[in-house]
Amino acid sequence: TTMVDKLLHQAGTFAAHQSEMMNTYVAKGKIPLLVEHEDDYQKLVGLVMSKPPYFPQAVLTVLARRAVSDLQLHRQILHQFVGDPQYLEQCFVNLETPALIVWGSEDKVLHPLGADTLHRLFINSEVKIMDGIGHLPMLEDPEQTAADYIAFRAKLDTMPRRTAAPVKREVLTGQSAPAAIAAATALGARIPAGEKRATPNINQQWCLKKR
Repeated sequence: TTMVDKLLHQAGTFAAHQSEMMNTYVAKGKIPLLVEHEDDYQKLVGLVMSKPPYFPQAVLTVLARRAVSDLQLHRQILHQFVGDPQYLEQCFVNLETPALIVWGSEDKVLHPLGADTLHRLFINSEVKIMDGIGHLPMLEDPEQTAADYIAFRAKLDTMPRRTAAPVKREVLTGQSAPAAIAAATALGARIPAGEKRATPNINQQWCLKKR
């Protein structure tokens, strides 16, 4: 198994961290994304999907065993996620790439507020908030997800494009976790007024503890 070296902007946006999962993690140090026992996998399914499709029990068993076997890898990923925050809005602004931003209204992993942040970053973007859907729209409602994507692709050639001059943003690279956290906090004032954000100073001991 190849271990992950570094994720690209793994922390996403400040707004997305205002989720049920992240709030519980900060308060209690519990996060269902880390599956230590096979019996815990159903909790993970319930967290990431509001309308999960049918999974044969045999499939769930295989996925649960794989999640348990990859526990240390998932801990490493989570460590990067919370220990060295690199928020998109600190690094980019006025991206001209057309983008379809799809988010479930019932997403408990990343708050739908994150869609608004991405919409501001990608100035040629369109947002689809799917009612009653959780973190995985492509599994919970694949037909609607595909239809929205196909419709967006079909109008790419004719949709008006906005352009904007690039603005330089400091990129948090090569810093220790405390330095990155301090820098992220200092840069927080640049986030548009009124946008909620979670503190990046999340207790790391829960994702670093030994099996």
